[in-house]
Amino acid sequence: MVFLLRLRSSSGTKRLVFESSSASIQDVQLQIEDVTGVPVERQQLSTKPPMGKPQKLSVARPGSTSIQAAGLRHGDMLLLSEVHSGPAAAEAGEQAESVQFRKYMQGVKEQQRTGFHPTSQCKHGPRGRCMHCSPAEADPALAPERECRHAANAVCPNCSEYNKEAKEKGIKPKLACNHADSVFCPNCIPKAEGDEEELKKPVLCECNNAKGEWCIHCVPKAEQVRAHFWPYKYWVQEQKRANPQHWHEVSQVPSYKGKLPCPRGGHAPWPTGVCLECAPPNAHLRLQKYRHCDDISFEDVRGVQQFYSEWVASGTHQQRAGILFGRYIETKPNKSQPSRVRALVQAIYTPPQQSVPKGIRFQNDPKEATMHRVAMALGLQPVGWLVTTLPREGKKYGGKVFLSGSEVRQAARFQNRYKDKLGHSKFVTVVLEHSDQVAPEGYQVSDQCVALERDRVLASAADPLTLSQRVPRKGDLVPSVVYKNKPLRPGDEFLLDEFIVKVRVMSSKVPKPMFAHDTFPSNGVEGHAKAYFMQFAQEPLDKRLSDFNLLCWLSANVDADAVDAVCRSLRRGQAITGDVKNRIERALRNKQLL
Repeated sequence: MVFLLRLRSSSGTKRLVFESSSASIQDVQLQIEDVTGVPVERQQLSTKPPMGKPQKLSVARPGSTSIQAAGLRHGDMLLLSEVHSGPAAAEAGEQAESVQFRKYMQGVKEQQRTGFHPTSQCKHGPRGRCMHCSPAEADPALAPERECRHAANAVCPNCSEYNKEAKEKGIKPKLACNHADSVFCPNCIPKAEGDEEELKKPVLCECNNAKGEWCIHCVPKAEQVRAHFWPYKYWVQEQKRANPQHWHEVSQVPSYKGKLPCPRGGHAPWPTGVCLECAPPNAHLRLQKYRHCDDISFEDVRGVQQFYSEWVASGTHQQRAGILFGRYIETKPNKSQPSRVRALVQAIYTPPQQSVPKGIRFQNDPKEATMHRVAMALGLQPVGWLVTTLPREGKKYGGKVFLSGSEVRQAARFQNRYKDKLGHSKFVTVVLEHSDQVAPEGYQVSDQCVALERDRVLASAADPLTLSQRVPRKGDLVPSVVYKNKPLRPGDEFLLDEFIVKVRVMSSKVPKPMFAHDTFPSNGVEGHAKAYFMQFAQEPLDKRLSDFNLLCWLSANVDADAVDAVCRSLRRGQAITGDVKNRIERALRNKQLL
């Protein structure tokens, strides 16, 4: 059953959703950090009963204490306050309160001296002025005709000269200006010569108008990634021809950490000490021109169809992800295109996961070691991950959004985990978008994105479809991120297009699936195994055992060594030997599965 908590903070009221009340207080703090951006160490939580004062929520061990053990019930309200520790923060707060009080008293004294008081229409402080309370002399010609609610020296649509002339001529007023006739607003300012040509030019935002640069809100962006990506092998060959002495520097994965040891020396090693010689370089975001994996194809589309159907049946409001197992091959070159690296997907495994407001959070998987053991015996390896999503687009993003901020960071973590000796990864991200015509889309993130995530430069933004530069803590140094030739400040959000590398999703002309079945669930138990063997009771044992998730379950619960022998037979396309077959049948009968 879904467990819901409400959170009230300075940014408003939000919902915290958990799978059950067994989630820990640490999970609550992490989700609060995702929603509000307040770090765990600066969170101070308190409960607010329906009748009574708020009570501070203090837990000695947040990682092992569940929500139910902490006394929280479904629908309870939590109050969040950000803690600024230290005597300096307290002193600054007292000074701010004293300055605000002095300004207020000065305004009160000025009111008593001048006899001026704000009206009920005013929305400013005691020292402010507006058109409702301005002490300017009123013009008799501007006296309101109707029941106007403003001062005599102000003009509204009821009493403006523009509306009077329009009524006399029988013309319906086009605009309702709210100012005197001696001034203009953007609605009624007369056009000058050349305005039509100026309107055709691109309008720049106020943030970059002085410099004549584009920003995140007005940068022109195509609706689709239309860049040409070289196969990595041929891109390296071109770099060798163009720059034979320094080509290896271009192909290396960048690093955004300080140099160890410092070439200059004379200070503590990074990050405790830093100088110009060992400081990390700035990150100039650039679109990557090559890709390590060119294509990905599914040898058995039944797994993708079942994965998508289960997600739709469970509700599309929560995303779902799975790990793709297969192998890599290198296609032969032809006249039209060079050789390409292709990932052949044979199975999908759904690990334990939790849906959060900004995406998916993978949980600890007790079967991870068994899963990799079975995959290795089958000659398979993780080649990518599959994630579902609803359509995402908007004017701010220039059209369709390919990957969200959390998906980009998770893809970077996967590529950093499954990499070669040079730090390059062929791991692919496949997106299944819910629509009338479902078409998988394949992507990778650039080597620069992997390095930025590995070196802790990226951070989540308030907008889940963007990312930001991590705000450094005291004594910390974070490299600057340069986006569209403009350095970003810590915490500024930016679009993710420079990180995206397009990968083609294909279907094999002659599919060669390794497994006969793909029906056993990834989180299956003994009851699922009994139903599975009963469903395919008429098939031979070799065919019944041909299911990736079933082999993972049997390896963990029946006989791991015998399952390894079965996997090696499936890998070679041979029948199971008599000794292994007898051993498996005996183990299944002991479990009462046959």
